[in-house]
Amino acid sequence: MFAYDASGLTSLPDYTKALAFYERADRWRGEPVERVLDNSRKRYVTIRKVNGDSIACRLHHTDVVTYHPDNSLTIKPYGSRSTDEFASRLLSGTGISTYFNSGYMRVGDLFFLAVRELRLVRENDAWVVTNPEPFTWSVINRKVANALLKEYNYKAFAEWVRMLEATDTLRSIGAPSYYASRNMAWLEDRTRWIELLYADADAATTLKRIRDRLYTDNPQVYDRKEAMTLSTWQEIQVWKRN
Repeated sequence: MFAYDASGLTSLPDYTKALAFYERADRWRGEPVERVLDNSRKRYVTIRKVNGDSIACRLHHTDVVTYHPDNSLTIKPYGSRSTDEFASRLLSGTGISTYFNSGYMRVGDLFFLAVRELRLVRENDAWVVTNPEPFTWSVINRKVANALLKEYNYKAFAEWVRMLEATDTLRSIGAPSYYASRNMAWLEDRTRWIELLYADADAATTLKRIRDRLYTDNPQVYDRKEAMTLSTWQEIQVWKRN
């Protein structure tokens, strides 16, 4: 599916401009409430009044951006490129950038989780999210992870795998299926090591898979992190990897 082409939308940065646009917008024939929002006259892109005097801008079946008379905003994220295009165009110039397809939104210099409805108000000439939800992610506790690797004799196994690769032996062994490697107890038995190898995989790939499996089977190696906002793209990348 192609992203929505938002070039036919007008930027509506606040309630005053949204109301003015609504009042002069063309009506759809036979439609008493919804009016034309996109100048290419796409029927699934509309503007209408809701709950009295609030102005809702709708894409398909979602009121993505709703402007309220107190100049607050309600934003309903929907995880699609089309919704990102739609909201970003409407909110151009507000300092709000939408990345709903990736699950977050940027307001000024801060990132907010954007998977449920968000409410924004103006404070000191800046938009503030009043109902943020926390970002959550996991990071490896190196102390716990190192103890786990030691317990399972991983270091000796890793040295053996790298030796096989260095002597050009690793790829010629004819390793078993992926499912054999699910038994991490074999790490403690040198006679079973060959059964932990992966066919047609280099040392780094084999060791990463074994390590990841160990961590999956032993979730105590992960520390849970939580933050109401993130402030850098690097933090966003760490969160997305989880």
